[in-house]
Formats: sequence, structure tokens, C-alpha cells
Amino acid sequence: MSGVPTHDLSAAIKPQSTAPLASILAAAQQRHALFPAPAPAGNARPQPVVVAVSGGVDSVVLLHLLAHLAAAWKLELHV
Repeated sequence: MSGVPTHDLSAAIKPQSTAPLASILAAAQQRHALFPAPAPAGNARPQPVVVAVSGGVDSVVLLHLLAHLAAAWKLELHV
């Protein structure tokens, strides 16, 4: 459509960083103990976590965040 102005919305829908969401997820973990505390260093087996992903933006973002936090939180993700 030639008479309709277009705008590049890619900057508005692509966050520069996942840090704010990761902070929110970390706060939720601290407040609600979503995942068990990691075992002592001598027995540091990862906790298995099943992540259901529909392919929608919300579940893909959650998977992305959990993947970034999995090592620190000692999680073994199963998708």
C-alpha cells in the first residue's frame, strides 16, 4: 500500500538484553523456590526439569532464559 507509512518495529520487539527478564525470573525463584536448591558441591547432579514449549513467544523466551540459567542453577532441561 503506497499511501500507508511503514515503520521498522524490529527494535521495539527485539529486546537488547534478557537481563531484565532474567532478574524477574531470579526474583521469582528466590521468592517461590520454583526449583530445589542445588546439592552440595560434592553431589552436584543437575535437577531434571521438563519444559513444555508450544512454539509461542512466551514459552520460547522462558526456554531461552532457563537455558542461560541452567548451569548456574544446576538444571538439566528436557524439552
